[in-house]
Amino acid sequence: FFGGDLGITGIPSEVFVLDDMGLGYQHPYRLNIEAGTARFLDYPIAKLSGYLDVSGDAHRTGAGLYGRVNFAGFYVANINLKMLVMLKKFNGSASGTLYIPDFGCDSITCSIIKTIIKQYISLPYSLASQRMVLDVGYQNGEWIGSLKGTVTLFNKRFTVSLNYYNNQLHFSIGGNYEDLMQVFANGKSGALANLVEQGLTFPTDREDVIFAAVGNAVQPQIYLITPNGEEITSSNVGNFSGVSYIESNENLVTLFSLDNAAAGSWTFGVSNLSSSECTIKILSRRQLSQTSFTQVNQSGNTVNIKASVSSAESDTRISFYYSERASGSTGSPIVENLPASSGTVSTSWDTSTVTTGTYYLFAKTYGNQNAPI
Repeated sequence: FFGGDLGITGIPSEVFVLDDMGLGYQHPYRLNIEAGTARFLDYPIAKLSGYLDVSGDAHRTGAGLYGRVNFAGFYVANINLKMLVMLKKFNGSASGTLYIPDFGCDSITCSIIKTIIKQYISLPYSLASQRMVLDVGYQNGEWIGSLKGTVTLFNKRFTVSLNYYNNQLHFSIGGNYEDLMQVFANGKSGALANLVEQGLTFPTDREDVIFAAVGNAVQPQIYLITPNGEEITSSNVGNFSGVSYIESNENLVTLFSLDNAAAGSWTFGVSNLSSSECTIKILSRRQLSQTSFTQVNQSGNTVNIKASVSSAESDTRISFYYSERASGSTGSPIVENLPASSGTVSTSWDTSTVTTGTYYLFAKTYGNQNAPI
């Protein structure tokens, strides 16, 4: 049995600290936490338990910690945390109650997302049993990272994040919606007399598309022309299945929300304002990418791993981990940030330095501005 305070070289106390530790030795490289306190991102971990790994292996040395954390009132959760000291990284998962505040906005996209959210719920709002994936590490001279999860409100799916930078947590929601005007704009944008109009051509059907206008001082009056020439307005929107009309006097947002937008040319416009009096945004939820193992073969000390990735895009990346627990999202890295835009990934894992035992493999899929899966 050992006791005392523990300083961790390379990790500042505002990121992680252990105090008044009571440690019991477990052969060969493990110290079980039997007493003490810890703080992660400067928030105390209650009901602390876990272990320290002192093997000297960069992919294992650190700690496995379990407890309960109140993250600045945004998220109160049970946390499963892996600290890798030599790599200066933390990964893990958490489950608990997420509090969505009546958040302020500093961008037009944020105002649109908030308008949609408030159509379904009143803010502030709490969600029980919300799962979040945690990644924090030392990059470019600073500690940054996030707790990130997915919130579903009726048929809308939003990425929610607690982003850690400048030694603080910052709340954000809706980062998984992309600006389609930057993706598919066909050159029809511009002021036409006293109206503003934007044309877009979708090569394939798209789910969850938002056509929105935000006025500077006056509520925009909007219309939408479908690929077959039908015009949707606020007065006839009820005739079109899967289309909702929403407006907010709070931030002068007016929008059409489509469950599905068919392939073809769409035209969105504002009939009562000029281009200098409003801003148009066309947003769409990015697809979730998910990874499935297609082959895991062991030959001696080498494990060959292959996997397929659905809905892969140019920024999709895959990381593989191994863990003694079948908990997912928490473990030692095998390889990180493999490019996966092709839809397939593979790697070979050298297990010659891994302690003999039974391990679980899992993959984390990053990209499309969605929560890791």
